[in-house]
Amino acid sequence: MIRPKVFNLFLFALVAWLSCGAVFAAEPTLTTKEADPLPTTVKQNDPVTFTLVFKDADGDRIKSSVLRLKTPSGAESVINGKNVSNETASGVDVTWDAKMNEPGEYKATFIVSSTDGDVLYPAQGQAAHQFTVENLPIKWGIFAGGTLVSLLFLPYLTYVLFRSMNQRGDPSGAARGALLIGILLSAALFIYLFASAYGPLAFAGGIIAGLAGIVMVLTQKRR
Repeated sequence: MIRPKVFNLFLFALVAWLSCGAVFAAEPTLTTKEADPLPTTVKQNDPVTFTLVFKDADGDRIKSSVLRLKTPSGAESVINGKNVSNETASGVDVTWDAKMNEPGEYKATFIVSSTDGDVLYPAQGQAAHQFTVENLPIKWGIFAGGTLVSLLFLPYLTYVLFRSMNQRGDPSGAARGALLIGILLSAALFIYLFASAYGPLAFAGGIIAGLAGIVMVLTQKRR
């Protein structure tokens, strides 16, 4: 016959073991890859791949994976994902291939379903992942217009105003100063518009072009 104290001790140990198993059972996770983070800027009509890592300590297979997109116009679309294997215990890459033809701000929610249910990224209650689809032709048009104003209209306006306000002054010198400012403004505009699309190349191109323009203006002989 089992003594009450021994039975109670056994029952307590069993409950503790089951409780620990429930506490330490790892839930499935859906996370980004350190070497391949989700993009925040995408070029219009260019193919893009979103990659996340699904991991389930129990090794449950992936049933489905979808990407829910909300476009700048408010429309919603669903893109099915794919995974090359089902070795979820060690972590599996899940990818979604897309091509956005509407420029603007997008919101994305990734959902992977397994036996344990749905796992979301970003997690439930968090804001959706946002990224921008850029239209480069429009940006080049903005840059061309801004450069035209900075390098032609601004110096010309400065020259005319300075000459009309100060007959004994040096309107050409004032126009040269305005041209230098225009060069700096154009370089800054280039970096602002294209830094997200071209990265360090935009900074290098803007700085080099700006410095070259300044040197040309300063070394030009005045008539």
